[in-house]
Amino acid sequence: MFFSLMLLLGMMAFWLVELWPLRSFVTACYLLFGGRYFPLSHLPIKIYQIVQYNPFSLVTDVPARFLTVGLTTSELMQYLLVTLLWLLVFLYLYKIMLKLGLRLYEGVESV
Repeated sequence: MFFSLMLLLGMMAFWLVELWPLRSFVTACYLLFGGRYFPLSHLPIKIYQIVQYNPFSLVTDVPARFLTVGLTTSELMQYLLVTLLWLLVFLYLYKIMLKLGLRLYEGVESV
């Protein structure tokens, strides 16, 4: 899933000349909302309910909880379904961005 997100970020190169600031921002979001700095379960319950299904947490926090605490079968199926939905959303956005990007592409030469 992280690959899909970075692929969409790379597609922004059709319109942007410099991508590194955007990639740094996405990486910071990944570290924060993916549970790399602290477990997301330590957040207040209202905030946790919002961030538990973001693509970043599905890459790191959910697998870590599965390996350490364990998940029930219903939770596991729920996370797998949400992951599939995110992948379908990313695929749809990829197709749209590729179509628009190829139509509006302007080459930039570096000296």
